[in-house]
Amino acid sequence: MTPTPLPRRSPRRAAPPLRSPFMLRPARLGLALVLVATLAACDFGDGASLYDPDAPRSPAPVIASVSPDGIVLAGVDVVVLEGQNFSATPAENTVVFDDALGASAAGTVLSATATRLEVRAPNLPSAALRVRVAVRGAPDYSNAVPLPLTPAFVSFGEIGRTEAVHGLAADADGTLYASLENEGRALGVTRFDPSGGRADYFASTFPWAALARAGDDLVGVRRVRAVFRLPEGGAQQVIAALQPSSLLLVAIAAGPDGSLYVGGNAPTIYRVAPDGSSSETPFPTAVRALAFADGTLFVVGTNAGADNRLYSLPVAADGTLGAPTLLADLPVAGTSIAVAADGTLFVGLERAVDPVVQVSPSGAVTPLYPGVLTGPATGLAYGAGSQLYMVRGAPGTPDILRVETRREGAH
Repeated sequence: MTPTPLPRRSPRRAAPPLRSPFMLRPARLGLALVLVATLAACDFGDGASLYDPDAPRSPAPVIASVSPDGIVLAGVDVVVLEGQNFSATPAENTVVFDDALGASAAGTVLSATATRLEVRAPNLPSAALRVRVAVRGAPDYSNAVPLPLTPAFVSFGEIGRTEAVHGLAADADGTLYASLENEGRALGVTRFDPSGGRADYFASTFPWAALARAGDDLVGVRRVRAVFRLPEGGAQQVIAALQPSSLLLVAIAAGPDGSLYVGGNAPTIYRVAPDGSSSETPFPTAVRALAFADGTLFVVGTNAGADNRLYSLPVAADGTLGAPTLLADLPVAGTSIAVAADGTLFVGLERAVDPVVQVSPSGAVTPLYPGVLTGPATGLAYGAGSQLYMVRGAPGTPDILRVETRREGAH
């Protein structure tokens, strides 16, 4: 019997030898040996570290005192650190504010001596902050000193993301009145108590462009030619209807005698006397905002978005207006005015950066809290003590802010 042949198998190829990553080809091995020999011949000196233990080391800075010892506004106030071992070169000092839990920011060193630093506090409001100093050349921080930072402004009244704020007015006790809309539907006027609690005040199917307190009354205008009284829980009452029929009123202010001053798209300021009669005063521009204080009417005027200026008009004892005087040019369009008891004017502006300027009685214009307060500011009203209410009208993030101005009282 012939045996059946077995099937042939393909010859197995030998696996290539494993190559260690440390194995070098002869040419590369020779190069490596040359490099090793070269390095071995080099003289690196006595030490292989860049650290020089004999380098001079400055003593650690020490904070002995911090002033002021009262409220310090974050991002606004300048604090003074007294102590020792500081650098007289401002850039060689780092002043750190932190809460020991991860939140920290450096202040801006404005001036320096070996014993005194002037530092602008960072915009990091917190009651738990401490301050420390590091000096170039000193291996250790200074001692830590508690230094809480108070916010320069806070949100007020819990405005919803779909709400919009229009006219604004305030009482001296901090009660605030605001015309609100929600998703385009007017909510009438809402009253906010000084703690921010809100309640319905006046029902309305349209927003109010501007509001003012006239004695115990709330008065307003709403882009028509009439002036209205808005009684709590009641119906609107027409105080006066003005001419021409194309007049759209957007600004209102109240004098102490009960006179009301209004303006809008016409180059005219209208006075409505307590008996409802009206008179007119020609004005250089259309009117955007009004405020009354100490016998003077202040006016933001505009010509189709240009020529943005702040004017003042003297008010006689009988309520009549004198000739306007240009007080200041504004950097952009102004939206609103509020006045502090010391005569400082605050003007809201249509811009996102530095949206409020303060104007001195001499007409000097400076930003309020530059780089800290953001906008645009679509409305202003002075509240209790030194607190200014500001409507921040940024799209999608409506808000009412209560700003600490450090000005006494309000008008």
